[in-house]
Amino acid sequence: MPFSLRHLPPLIIGTALSVGGMIPFFNGRSAMSEYGLPPHIAYSPEAAVAFQVYGSRCVAIGVALFGLYASGNYRGIDALMGCIGLTGFFDGYICWTQGVLKTAAFRVTCGMLVGAWGLLGLTVGKH
Repeated sequence: MPFSLRHLPPLIIGTALSVGGMIPFFNGRSAMSEYGLPPHIAYSPEAAVAFQVYGSRCVAIGVALFGLYASGNYRGIDALMGCIGLTGFFDGYICWTQGVLKTAAFRVTCGMLVGAWGLLGLTVGKH
């Protein structure tokens, strides 16, 4: 199937995860601040190591999206997008427990949009 505009959201998400997931390896403090964590966590060297683990998983998921796209497996992309949507809820919960409510709301909303895209099968064009 040739490129379609409905392929754009997964490609953007794949890029954001692949590139964004690398940031903790170069600047953990900046990555955690951008994620929305408060300074007492973002400035912790110990937390930076844990955030590298988080980043490595983001890179793997982003690369998986590109691999699925390259193989034309649009149903697989939609399934993975549905799963990625769950991470928005977890991210939102983490931010909420740390008192960054606006970031929590943003992350949950983004997660819902990404998850809905996948669950509705919009990459493959079911709807």
